[in-house]
Formats: sequence, C-alpha cells, structure tokens
Amino acid sequence: MTRAALTRAIAVVFSATVVMLLVAGCGQDIDGTAVATGRGYRANVTPQRAQDRLSEQDQVRRLDPCGFIDSGAINAIGRPWYVGAALSQDECEVRWDRNTTPNRIGYMTIGLSVTADGTGSKSTISGRTAYESDHLGMCSILLHYAGERGFHYTLHGSDDVSSCPELRTIVTASAPLLSTRPMREASTTMPKTKAWTLDPCDALNAAYPSDQRFYMVGLDPFSCDFWLGTRANPDDSNRNTITYFNIQQTQAAFVPDGDRRLQIAGINATEHTGSGNSCTITAYVGVSNPFPTINHRGDPEPWIEVLEVRSHQGCDAARRLAADTVKAYQRD
Repeated sequence: MTRAALTRAIAVVFSATVVMLLVAGCGQDIDGTAVATGRGYRANVTPQRAQDRLSEQDQVRRLDPCGFIDSGAINAIGRPWYVGAALSQDECEVRWDRNTTPNRIGYMTIGLSVTADGTGSKSTISGRTAYESDHLGMCSILLHYAGERGFHYTLHGSDDVSSCPELRTIVTASAPLLSTRPMREASTTMPKTKAWTLDPCDALNAAYPSDQRFYMVGLDPFSCDFWLGTRANPDDSNRNTITYFNIQQTQAAFVPDGDRRLQIAGINATEHTGSGNSCTITAYVGVSNPFPTINHRGDPEPWIEVLEVRSHQGCDAARRLAADTVKAYQRD
C-alpha cells in the first residue's frame, strides 16, 4: 500500500489542511478538509442574478413536488402503482400499470426547475402562461410558476396516440396548487432523505479560499453549477458541478467498465474519466438510508440518494471537492 499526501492552503482560521489519498488494491480512500469560517461563498457569487437566485432556490428545495399534482386527476387515469421520488431530486413521478390505463399511459413527472420561457403551443391555464409540446408517446406542458421558474409536467403513453388531452386535464386541475406551498417535511409521498435540507454549494466554504470568486448558473436547487472566477467558454476548463439525485440501491454495488472504485470520506464511490480533463465522481451517500419505490413493472424497488461531483479540472480536483461535499452531507 502506498501513501501520498496532497497539501493545499486554505485562507481560513486553519493555516492548512491535508488531503490524504490512501491507495489500496483497486480502491482509494479520500478524506476531506477543515470547514471554513467567515462570510461564506455566497458573498463571492456572480453575476448578481445568480446571487439573488440562491435564496429562491433555498425555498424551492423545501417544496414537495408531488403536492403540485391534483390527486383526483391522477386517479381519473387509474389508480397509480406509485407516487413519489424520481431520478431528479426536484421531481415527483407517478407510475401506473399501463395495461389498465387509457392509451397505455405508464407514468408522468413534474419537475420544478425549468426556465419559464418555453417552446411549443402557447396558452393560458388558470391565469398562468403555458407551453405545450406533443411528441407521440410523450406530451409535456411547461407552466409558469414565479419569476424565471416554470414547472414541467410530462405524461408518457402509447407511441401512436397523443397523451396531451389527458395531460391538459391533469395540469388544468393542478394549476391552482401552484398558489400553495406544499412542504417536503409534511409530505406523505416524498422520502425522508437529506438533500432537500442541504445547500448543494455548502462544500465551497471548505473547498476554496474565502476570497475565491464563483460564477454560477442554473435553477435546480439540488445542483451547484459554478466556474472558478469567471465563466470560460467554450471549453469549461474551470467549471465544476455538484448534484444530488436518486438511483436504484442495487446500482451502488455496480462499477461500470472503465470506472474506478473509491472511498470518499468513508463512503463508497465510483470515478469516471471523461473527455478532455473531465472527471466525474458518484458517491453513494444514502446507501444506509434506502427508501421504497414501486418500479414500472409494479415490483418493490429500494432507491437511495447519491451525489455527483464533476470537474473539468481533472480527477485530483474532483476528489478534493467530492471529499468536502461528502463531509458537508455527513455533518449537517
């Protein structure tokens, strides 16, 4: 077993911290850094619109996406197998037995993080601007929520019949719910996982000096998408992202071909090297807290919460940021 020490200075009350990489067989154990103090990363976010958006994202993160779907309209399609968490943390998914529904409708989702200016047929639903797009097999309606944010409803059915009439009925019944604030902490459908209680950018306080500037984009309250300093186009060479999402629990034991198994602050993870200097680390932070779902076949299927760190600055940078992100998840 070999041991390598990576030392980086952090401009906080601690003069320096050490990231230890312990290489053993096919895996690596990567520890984190001390937690920074001070004003925090938000004081150094640009542009101003992104800084203002962070507070709005804090509020949206605590909303229950399933609370924006009318239950009567769902049951009019058929009694669903499942209503609850989806792949994306800001989504709710409804799943039916497509053998018992009109036009073999199988599932629908609502996502809370779409730019309100959409494409497709424009209309008004309950006083809100809506954009409808019909692709055989899938219909989507984007409904304006507030400011630059829209909610995105999709319905998936038979490939040869439009699902838009059914989705239009669901969205029309659900639109008044956008004036309410259903909360995750009171949800009877969303799992009691951790990410909705966390700021996905929190690790930036520990990962970078206190005077580091960040250029941020995006509406997703479960993702931290940033460039160090200013935005570099078109190569994204200084771009990093931290994203929480959900997967099947069985995937935590699977290492895709070409990927590497890691231990990030004691958590199982995989690492993937992409094109250029891109590196992606997936840490299975929720493996000890699975939540129940019903899959598209109607069978029970436990899922877990995971976090993904992607850096265009190479795997060393991705590992350091992943370690601080896992530590922030464990701490809060």
